Amino acid sequence: MRELRLESAPRNPLAFIADDDYLSMYLGRMFPRRLMNVWSNFLWLSGVVRGSESAYSADDPMRILTRDPNTCIKVLAIMGYDTDWLALQSITKPEIVLPREEAVECFSRFIRCFWEHEEIRASEIYDVVRQHRAHEDFTDSKSTVRIDFHRQYYHTRAKIKTVNIADAWEDAEYIPDTDHDIDNIVLSDWIERFFATLGNDKDVEICKLLYIGCTQQQIADSLGYKNHSGVNKRIAHIKGKLSAYIGYNYSQ
Repeated sequence: MRELRLESAPRNPLAFIADDDYLSMYLGRMFPRRLMNVWSNFLWLSGVVRGSESAYSADDPMRILTRDPNTCIKVLAIMGYDTDWLALQSITKPEIVLPREEAVECFSRFIRCFWEHEEIRASEIYDVVRQHRAHEDFTDSKSTVRIDFHRQYYHTRAKIKTVNIADAWEDAEYIPDTDHDIDNIVLSDWIERFFATLGNDKDVEICKLLYIGCTQQQIADSLGYKNHSGVNKRIAHIKGKLSAYIGYNYSQ
């Protein structure tokens, strides 16, 4: 709700649209954009797509799919949250709020429905996208997924500028390893609350470095681990914490 700027809004949709001020907000252009921001961030938390959403451009098929209002409505309808469900809600009831445990389970089912349901087929779409990546899929940030794509595209893992002989007449873009700045990362309140449950500053730093696309070896070098094995163990621990926090098994 904070992302939508609706902290004080009625939690009953019927009461929401009965208020002229909130109705005008709902009918404005920004409401669906903010709503899709929340929905997309929620889906990307599943971790199915490698890297963070910020590493991919607006042309990336998965960003388009996760921000598509019709797909969002489709998932909600499959889960039973449609206009018929809304029509059965009490007009006099001041709020429609699910208990925390039920809400967590509901969110987990939303994720599974999006990625696994045969009417959505998001996993199949992602498999096709992953096999046919293009330069336009990525932003200009030096993320790990973009670096790996360029190295695969130009058939090099070296720190020198090299090109495929078939493309020798074109310049290949060289993306060097750089220092990673995590001090200016802007995170949602939900993520900040999860970080508070970790109780370990290094685990928080690992999360932030993963968010900007660092490899486990880069994280190990940055935090002083002897090798990436220690980082791998911390990530497994963090995944367990995250699974318990939102009720979704990230080990599957």
